[in-house]
Amino acid sequence: MIGGIAGIAAIPFILAGCFLPFIYYSDTSGGGVTSSSVFNLGFPGTAWFAAEPVAVMLFSIAPAIVLLIWSSRLATAIASGALIAFGVQTFFLFIGYTGGDLTLGRIGAGGPLGLVGGFVMLSGGVLAAASLLAKAPAQQR
Repeated sequence: MIGGIAGIAAIPFILAGCFLPFIYYSDTSGGGVTSSSVFNLGFPGTAWFAAEPVAVMLFSIAPAIVLLIWSSRLATAIASGALIAFGVQTFFLFIGYTGGDLTLGRIGAGGPLGLVGGFVMLSGGVLAAASLLAKAPAQQR
């Protein structure tokens, strides 16, 4: 159950990580943007970069709910695997966004919040998967 709660709790962190700037640029002498967020990178045609975190937020709701209401071992295994995959991918997405531009300015709040969201989702999946080991059926001899 904790894994499902963590999966849902990760969504506000990821959403905040997308809205808030992940970088504040040092040199804006060319008249460019002063910051970038996942939802507003500062130049046209970049809305597609938001597709992945939006998909993660939407598609992680179902496995989180499964973990909350279903006690089937198979359902738990599939849902925990989905949360682990989404968590790892989201964690590294925000590492890429933040680390990719870090030489151009200073870090904003969006990057760390997105990292926290990915880590919370990953942790929820790991906790749910660990529960499978804790309640493994006894093997017969």
